[in-house]
Amino acid sequence: MRTKKKKDGLPAHPPLRGAATKPGGRWRRALLRLGVWCVAILAVTVGLWVGWGALRGVFFTNNPHFTLMKVQVKVTGQMQPAEITARLTRLGVRAGAKNLFMLDLRALRRDLRSYVMVADARLRLRLPDTLVVEVDARVPVAKYQGRSLCLVDSDGWVMPARTDPRLQALPLILGVRNGQQQRIGVQCHDEMVLGALQFLRFIAIRPYGSYFDVDVIQLDYDRAALRVHLHHHGILREHAQLVLPAKPSDMDEALQRVEAILRDRTHAQQPTGFIDATYRVNIPVLP
Repeated sequence: MRTKKKKDGLPAHPPLRGAATKPGGRWRRALLRLGVWCVAILAVTVGLWVGWGALRGVFFTNNPHFTLMKVQVKVTGQMQPAEITARLTRLGVRAGAKNLFMLDLRALRRDLRSYVMVADARLRLRLPDTLVVEVDARVPVAKYQGRSLCLVDSDGWVMPARTDPRLQALPLILGVRNGQQQRIGVQCHDEMVLGALQFLRFIAIRPYGSYFDVDVIQLDYDRAALRVHLHHHGILREHAQLVLPAKPSDMDEALQRVEAILRDRTHAQQPTGFIDATYRVNIPVLP
């Protein structure tokens, strides 16, 4: 009977021992398991990265089969491919010098596009040994007389002068006031220069452009006008002068008025030496 009483006095479940008896024990064990898993995943990731680096070195970057042997340069525009080849050579891109997979194509593209003569560039690898470089050259539309003679494209980028004889017939823009607009490699934001470039753009795409063979565009800041000197073409005399508003929104309308005048004078066989199209009515026209 005494033994039975002792048994009856014992608790039904003995108290737990260890971490579970302490407050927050379950959370500590969960965090410990999570930490172990994170370390394991990190170790596997580092191992894969190191392994991939070793395999990449063996099969790609240190493989002589992929040594750069040819650099093919294709240029759209008037630039010579030799200019691009020389620039790449200065960057260490030449036959036999590097592995194809060691070339930083993004950095090379960035460098080529920083050259003012280049509008865009694309580079790609042609395995096993060739780098293909495709370049769109900026297209000069006018000569630009500042402290020295430069070239300018339709977006206003100022480029160094070139000896290409095909550029000698380009119109000449004179009278630019702001000397900072004349720096090579800088995009011009002078509104009068941009007006002259817009005029050249209009006559390149509009039907009335067939009347004009432009020699010089003189910028008249006081009147906000362009004084365009023309070569003999059709009814227009040699050195005929056309005065236009420099503001593009007014220029197209003015050129349409000039087109109507020239059409009538061509039909009447009346030579023309001067038109001031800044007027909307009673436009001055001289033979």
